[in-house]
Amino acid sequence: MKYFILIAITTLGLAMSNNVPVWADDASVPIYLGTYTRGADGAKGIYLTFLNSQDGGLTEPKLVAEVSNPAFLAKHPTLPRLYAITEGGQGGSPIHAFAIDPVTYALTKLNEQIVPARGACHLGVFVLPPTFGEPQDSEFSGKYAVIVAFYGEGAVASLPLSDDGQLNPYASIHKHVGSGPTQRQQQPHAHAVYYIAGLHGRVVVPDLGADKLFCYTINGEGQLSPAGGLKVPPGSGPRHAAFITKERMQTWLFILNELNSTICVVFSDVLSPLPQPNFVVVQTISTLPEGKVVEGNSTAAIFLHPNGRFLYASNRGDDSIALFHFDAEKRQLAFIETVPSGKHPRSFDISPDGKWLIAAAMHDDAVTTFRIDPDTGRLMPTGHSISVKQPACVLPIVL
Repeated sequence: MKYFILIAITTLGLAMSNNVPVWADDASVPIYLGTYTRGADGAKGIYLTFLNSQDGGLTEPKLVAEVSNPAFLAKHPTLPRLYAITEGGQGGSPIHAFAIDPVTYALTKLNEQIVPARGACHLGVFVLPPTFGEPQDSEFSGKYAVIVAFYGEGAVASLPLSDDGQLNPYASIHKHVGSGPTQRQQQPHAHAVYYIAGLHGRVVVPDLGADKLFCYTINGEGQLSPAGGLKVPPGSGPRHAAFITKERMQTWLFILNELNSTICVVFSDVLSPLPQPNFVVVQTISTLPEGKVVEGNSTAAIFLHPNGRFLYASNRGDDSIALFHFDAEKRQLAFIETVPSGKHPRSFDISPDGKWLIAAAMHDDAVTTFRIDPDTGRLMPTGHSISVKQPACVLPIVL
């Protein structure tokens, strides 16, 4: 008995010494923050804070990994592993893998791989299908790959993972072709990656420079193959996306367009195994209130609430979070309002319980929280904020 008491006291002491809040498990949510590490007095890498799910408070951020420009982060779906890009690589882009301590949430570097493409900006961790010869009674192989979008190169690459979550060398890389009518669209600029099971396991890549949604299939070895796509109106500049699938039969995608501050609502019904998805754009709606013009406004992040009814998108310039209601029967978004979010809200996310929105205002060097009304989706400022230099990514996690 004395032994177990000693262990409990030691664990409590370690938690306190690491600035980990001693709350009930259901009262705190770990949140990793990616940053830009520019300047001598800038951020140093990846930070950790904890969200109090009772009042929306945030603990003082703690540096947990020194990394250059970890502007986007992603967690492994099943393992305690975190992955980060380094944005701004010239000859190549480092991709990093970390182990997450299950008690303190501290990070330990596992390894990194260099991909010969410039300007990594977004990544995701996705399950692979069974390879030929493996049992086909399951749709999933239990193997995973990290897929990365490269803004500077206009490319997408895949890196298979080992069983313990380490990065293997890249298995495939595809460079996009295309352009658009604006100054920023003289070449392709892949901006994000998403895996959508409802589209027969396609990987979807919005490309700002090409005004196109590129689609890929991925095989059991982690290799990508082109599989059609969708053109959006010229000058839109697709950046990020959110999606919802109903019974694996119908998928709605919400494509956030950075250059003209709009969202395209895209519907796809049951897909045949043909390369080209049957996308239909059913609506295009502004992220700004009707009639409002904000010179130089550009959108950044978009997320669908876990209940599938509310959609949020951030405006840089208007410096706001836009709220929409989604009606699946009508296949339409209805604009509700915008809420001030601090200067240049480059990133935000929603807590796993759907109660809180956490926003990173990059030009304010601040991360703040909003309470989400469960009935209306409206955002209510909590008054809680923490200081972080140039926050660029917000990632709540669940182990």
